[in-house]
Formats: sequence, C-alpha cells, structure tokens
Amino acid sequence: MTTEQQKALDETAASIFVYVDNVFIIKKICDSIDPTQQMGIASPYLNFRDALFHYKKMYEAAKNGDNTEFIKQLANIEEHLHRGIKDFAVYLCTDYYVPLIRQMMESRSQCINDSVFCRLRHIYHELKNIVAEIRLGGQKLLRFGDSEVSWLPSMINIISAFINLLNENVQLNNLYQTTLSIIYTPANPIKV
Repeated sequence: MTTEQQKALDETAASIFVYVDNVFIIKKICDSIDPTQQMGIASPYLNFRDALFHYKKMYEAAKNGDNTEFIKQLANIEEHLHRGIKDFAVYLCTDYYVPLIRQMMESRSQCINDSVFCRLRHIYHELKNIVAEIRLGGQKLLRFGDSEVSWLPSMINIISAFINLLNENVQLNNLYQTTLSIIYTPANPIKV
C-alpha cells in the first residue's frame, strides 16, 4: 500500500464519519415531524451501507496494489456519501414540507394573519431554494463537504424556523395538524 493510498483511505474514513454525523442530523429532523407519521430514511442508511462495502473493496485494492480499482472504489464511495444525504434532503423539502406548507398557505383564510403568512411564505421559498441549491451543486459537481456547499445548515435553520412558527401560533399549529392528516394518511404514508 502506498503512502498516497493510505492517506486517501484515512481521508475517506473521515468523510464516512462526517456522513454518520449528518445522518444523525437527518434523524433528528425526522423525529421532529409529527410522531404519528412513519417516515423512513432509507436512502441515507442504504448509501452508508454501500459506501462501507466500497471502502472495504478500496482497502483490498490498495493491499493488492491495484490502483485502478482503488480509484474506482473511491469514486463509488464519494457518490454514495453525497447521494444519501442529498436524496433525503430533496425528498424532505419537495415531498413533505413544500406541499404541506403550500396547502397551509392556500388555507390561510382559516387562521393565518398577514404577518404569519409572510413568514410561512418565506419558509416555503427558502425550502424551494435549498432544493435548487442542491441540484445546481450537483450540476457543478460540488461535493457535500465542499466549502461552497451550505444547504444542510440552511435546511436545519429553516425547518427550525417553521417549527418555531408552529410553536408560537396555536392556530397555525392546528392548521398544520389538520393539513398533515389530509395530505398524509395511512393509505398515503410518508416514505423515503
């Protein structure tokens, strides 16, 4: 095994540990969603599993002196680590929060004053912007850990702002619960 390969293995292992930390962040976001909803987060876990599989093959390639296979496995690991988090984030925004908030805004006459509506609309657009940032980052081939990539902290902040808004406004929280029960039923559960 070369020094460069050992360094790449160490850096890749560190990336896997960062990924695990991010999966815990995602788990916390899932746990903040209505507990009556069963939301699975399969993509991050499956991609983690696949990254570990490729890491083992990467290590074996280094041990066997097969640099071509080593580089191939490194690329596979990077793809899985980036895909798992991004897939879930896009799903969470486009398939959960955006339709839910859109429906809440359409029902605004029920209980939302202009100030709350403006805050809700801001959250709605920020979530859509996060999805756009993720997709544009993919087109630019930005990696999740790159300094230019800031969508996960942004997503956490905007979801926290939404939860805080719900906690501040009982009528809005009631609308959220009602909308949630209409959009996501046992026949149409939340799935990732």
